[in-house]
Amino acid sequence: MANQRQLERLVKQGQCLPQRDEYWIATSRLARMWITPKHASPYRPYITLLLSQHGKIVSSRVLEHPPTADALFAELLQAMRRPALGAGRARRPTRVYLDNAEVVTARASKVLNFMSINSMCYRS
Repeated sequence: MANQRQLERLVKQGQCLPQRDEYWIATSRLARMWITPKHASPYRPYITLLLSQHGKIVSSRVLEHPPTADALFAELLQAMRRPALGAGRARRPTRVYLDNAEVVTARASKVLNFMSINSMCYRS
């Protein structure tokens, strides 16, 4: 989980990245599997995915608890700086489609607009 100072640093670094005319899709879902640690109770993890319009996985993360709006926003900023292997170079998309309305209405949306990135909510 990123604190306020880390988010500010990520935003500043993200502003310096070149912007590409592409869109990304971000989603966080409850996985259809169970993780069974030896000395803890089993749980279903949450999977967070960021995909480019070309179908490349820009970022992925497995979490034990549902991610907060700030955590999803930090994941998006990290993906801009350091995309997954095979997903291309560091860049900013022009649009981000999110399936979490909380993130779109949160302050993250204002910061993304400041970075010239349009954020929209979709439901699949």
